Amino acid sequence: MLNQTIDFNSAEGIKLMRNLYAFSWGVFRRRFQTDVNSKGKSFKDYVHDAIEKHLRQEDRFDPDKSPIEFHLKFNVILGAISNDFKHQVKTRFVESREKMDSGSSFTHGRLEELEPTLDSVTPDLIDYDRKLIFDTIEKRISGDDQVERIYLAVCHGNFEFSDRSEICEEFDLTLDQFNNAKRRLLTVVRHVIRELKLER
Repeated sequence: MLNQTIDFNSAEGIKLMRNLYAFSWGVFRRRFQTDVNSKGKSFKDYVHDAIEKHLRQEDRFDPDKSPIEFHLKFNVILGAISNDFKHQVKTRFVESREKMDSGSSFTHGRLEELEPTLDSVTPDLIDYDRKLIFDTIEKRISGDDQVERIYLAVCHGNFEFSDRSEICEEFDLTLDQFNNAKRRLLTVVRHVIRELKLER
């Protein structure tokens, strides 16, 4: 029986639990930056769900392929957190579009990662025209799926452009697709800045 691979009440099992909690906490905080996400889950919930799946033999664990700790961390816990994070980011993006379309006041995402491209814009203009900048960028990238994924990651998620491999994993992109989409996104941003006459 695969669920007998480890006894979670043993010293080994308790040590594994601590390691799973530490791993889940790190990934969870990196993604959601909060104690409880939009689904009402904490980092501990993902560990409990993973163990429950394992005990029910629903996690497809194969001891010949990977150790139990590696499997639970990277195949079960990371997968579950990543799926919920992608759903939350996409939901937030859809909500921002709906509010934009309805004319509601909404402050879109983070500008930090776009700031190198916004160097020519004064801080006052960035603050004053934040909504206009985001609205225009979002309209320009609409329909370019790969650019939208990068935009979601760095402006609506908790990623930075330097998190290239993580973004590719989370948003199903190859490294080449990421590089090309990033270039297209920053080109759009530069065009928007010129179009809106926000340069110094």
